[in-house]
Amino acid sequence: MSEQLVLTFGVGGYCKGNQTVKTYQLEDGSYRSVCTRIYSSFLGSETEEVVIDLEKEIVQEFFDAAQQLGVFEWEPKYYAKCLDGQDWELEIDHPDYPKVKCRGLSAHPSAFYDLMDLLSPLGLK
Repeated sequence: MSEQLVLTFGVGGYCKGNQTVKTYQLEDGSYRSVCTRIYSSFLGSETEEVVIDLEKEIVQEFFDAAQQLGVFEWEPKYYAKCLDGQDWELEIDHPDYPKVKCRGLSAHPSAFYDLMDLLSPLGLK
């Protein structure tokens, strides 16, 4: 079965672990998210991978809400002089929406945490 990667979002930070959500559009028009979480502590690290089959409407709601937040107009890079926060990366390559590729290090657009809330149904914790 053929699949197309339409969304990648990754976020991580010091002592916070790392998460990546990759959402694929399948040949039949449905969607699947693969969520990878890496947690580190003084005891070592642990990796968890969760696969979520998504209804088309859930993904459509995400993209519509992201468009209302202005995500498709975000700048390519957000960097702060103080490097003690989180790093993140977003890439959208969906045939029905403008392409987006942006990232940040210790800085982000004002709607960043709203976007993270929108990603919850797609697997972001």
